[in-house]
Amino acid sequence: MSKKKWYVKAVREKPPYTLGWRKTQSTGVRRRAALSSRPKNWTLHKRRLSTARALTALANVTTDKRTKELARRDAGYFYRSIRVKKKKVVRVQKKKIIKVRRRRSK
Repeated sequence: MSKKKWYVKAVREKPPYTLGWRKTQSTGVRRRAALSSRPKNWTLHKRRLSTARALTALANVTTDKRTKELARRDAGYFYRSIRVKKKKVVRVQKKKIIKVRRRRSK
């Protein structure tokens, strides 16, 4: 029985070799190229998640140590950016609820 890998869908839709990502590029250029390789009609969240998964897949299959290291680092960057965005939205929603309750109590 083979288990289905979590990143298969992202890799099938847009394979890692279409990232435009090169280990010789600077960090900002690599990340910008990887993110811009995803379809523009996707939401930013979906583009970041797809990019992170493709970079993780690249890191898993490569034999080059430098590529593996950089791909993991860039994937981590995209995963962290997704997490931070979610936390900000939750905080904003909580603040709105608190303000509404305060107005009712007066």
